[in-house]
Amino acid sequence: MLTSTAVLGKATIAGREASVPQARVFLDSTLGRGHPHGDVARLLISELVTNAVLHTQSRRPGGTVTLVVIELADGIRVEV
Repeated sequence: MLTSTAVLGKATIAGREASVPQARVFLDSTLGRGHPHGDVARLLISELVTNAVLHTQSRRPGGTVTLVVIELADGIRVEV
């Protein structure tokens, strides 16, 4: 039983809408195939990266978005 959090992966990608597929690939490779929360996390990371690019300064030239996947005792957390 996991009693603390663990960072499973971290990546920084370009702040462009075209980077959304790269965010999904990162998530898939971090969680692995068949993860019980993988499908929902994949949808959510797509939405979060899109929103970050549309509504923050990350979309400016040279801008980036950082992704963090964290394992929790009862699931995972994705930070963008």
